[in-house]
Amino acid sequence: MADTQTNPSNQNGSVTDDPLSRLHKMSTTAGLGSGDYVAVNIVAVVAALLGVASLLAKLNNALLLIPLAGALCGIIALIQINHSNGTQTGRGLAIAGLVLSLAIGGFVIAQQAADYYRTQADQQEIASLVQDLGNQIKSKDFAKAYALFDGDFQERVPLDKFKTRLAYFESAQAVELLGHMTGMEWNGLLQFDTDVKTGSQMAGGVGRMTFEKKGEPARQSMVFRKIGSKWKVDAMPDLFPPPNAQGGQGAPPGGGQ
Repeated sequence: MADTQTNPSNQNGSVTDDPLSRLHKMSTTAGLGSGDYVAVNIVAVVAALLGVASLLAKLNNALLLIPLAGALCGIIALIQINHSNGTQTGRGLAIAGLVLSLAIGGFVIAQQAADYYRTQADQQEIASLVQDLGNQIKSKDFAKAYALFDGDFQERVPLDKFKTRLAYFESAQAVELLGHMTGMEWNGLLQFDTDVKTGSQMAGGVGRMTFEKKGEPARQSMVFRKIGSKWKVDAMPDLFPPPNAQGGQGAPPGGGQ
């Protein structure tokens, strides 16, 4: 006899629901985009690490590649996360790396640019100082030439000694050997430093004194000191050797190439 079992009906005669239909159906996309399956974007992590490491760019110009790489990784990570359909996270790390890299790298570049322009201004001022000194010596205005030196030099070398030493240029011996002085200029090279005792900015260079009968300029070592916002000559050791130096009067003004 055939199985005639039928589904139970309700009072209205309709067939009741399948008991399995009362169970919650599982979504076919279950798990996608959920916290358990979201991965941290590796490039975002690298961007954050490079952002912190960008501080090393202050040590050497070559290390500016670190913030550059950090910024690029941050941008790439954000693009990858945006196109991951929610399967990747790390947006905060990418943004942090990008911001740190741009901020630190930009600060270092701006600082170096400011230092460059400041150095250029200092070089121009020192070049004018050396030229002015040569003009004052050439015109025998030794008092004005003396005013171009700082207080430390003036304490070591009194004005009378200064005038006596520079008067050599107009002596018969000097004129016969070198001719009259025609000017003085900076050789275009400076080495900047800081005085550890006073904290003042210093610079070392060479002045080239030109004469009528001397084809090659006579080189004179020079030290400059920045007093406030002005540069002054601090020393000319060839013409005015320090008190503890050997040789007394120093090298002849027209000597040394």
